[in-house]
Amino acid sequence: MIKKTAFLSFFLFLIFLQSDISGSAKVPQIYINGTKINTEVSRKGNGCVSIQNAEKNQITIKLVGDSHPLYKIVIDPGHGGVDVGTVGISGRFEKDFSLSTALKVKRLMSLEPAVKVYLTRTDDTFIPLNDRITMANQLSADLYLSIHPNMVRNSMTKGTETFFYRESSMLFAQIVHKHVLKATGFPDLHVDYENFRVIKNTIMPAALVEVGFLSNAAEEKALFMSNNQDKIAAAMVDGIKEYLGI
Repeated sequence: MIKKTAFLSFFLFLIFLQSDISGSAKVPQIYINGTKINTEVSRKGNGCVSIQNAEKNQITIKLVGDSHPLYKIVIDPGHGGVDVGTVGISGRFEKDFSLSTALKVKRLMSLEPAVKVYLTRTDDTFIPLNDRITMANQLSADLYLSIHPNMVRNSMTKGTETFFYRESSMLFAQIVHKHVLKATGFPDLHVDYENFRVIKNTIMPAALVEVGFLSNAAEEKALFMSNNQDKIAAAMVDGIKEYLGI
């Protein structure tokens, strides 16, 4: 860490960040009273730059005025409207869990200044899969996360599983899965390849999370508890932030 006196003195210097703050232009350079300082400067995902000198002292500076989000995240609540998705053992709909959880993800993720969050639907509306894909691709989104609960005939089957299509999406799927699994406490059904259309035809890293089984009475009950949805949403946000490094 930088010593307190040096830390305070640092802010007395006149610093010029010669860069395009909003994007992918040249790396910022640090000048003090017109003299370039020999430092390593790296751009962080939260609108900051990290500055490290030869002695490995490091400080992070918020770039004031960096009002343009660096990352676009598309959250996809599965199904909707006339498409209820799977129907749980007690008659609850997949579409309702997906939307409720996605709205919580958006609310939490919107607190992060480095991102702009988009939902493929914001209410109980039917949105065709191709429209969801087109939306994400036209936005040139950085990540796509589709939220679902699961369903099988065997009511004893339990667990969380996450799917990806392209190899470039695997790490994102693994990170999100890790966080969601910890939040649910459900059995680990692992991360696997699948050719679901929304993760196959989107052009950014994309994952589809099957959080738990509506065909299992215990998991269905847990999935529709508001406090559990809060935990699941927070876990998804943590996974997104870990993947992006913000």
